[in-house]
Amino acid sequence: MQTEETEAGASTEGGEETAEQPEQKEEEKPCWEVNPGCGTGECTSMCPAYVNRTPCWQFDWASAIEGMDDMSKAEIAKLVENCPSCPVYQNHKKELNKVRSLVLK
Repeated sequence: MQTEETEAGASTEGGEETAEQPEQKEEEKPCWEVNPGCGTGECTSMCPAYVNRTPCWQFDWASAIEGMDDMSKAEIAKLVENCPSCPVYQNHKKELNKVRSLVLK
């Protein structure tokens, strides 16, 4: 049986395409996959990173909080206060400390 590779990098065997999904490294997985508490509870409904499905360390927090009223900013501050207890924090400490300093000023 002949195996060929397609443009997308999937191999084909006998006319059937088999997609090869590279495994994500733990430090690259989004917060909602690594943190069992992410996506549950009241805070995530207003977490802009979660809502936009952008990992928290890559999300544009400055743009998100720009123009928010004080009450909304306070809610975001409560959210990021918990960053150090999240498993994602250990792999993205530098980025998340920037987020915390921006939001918790």
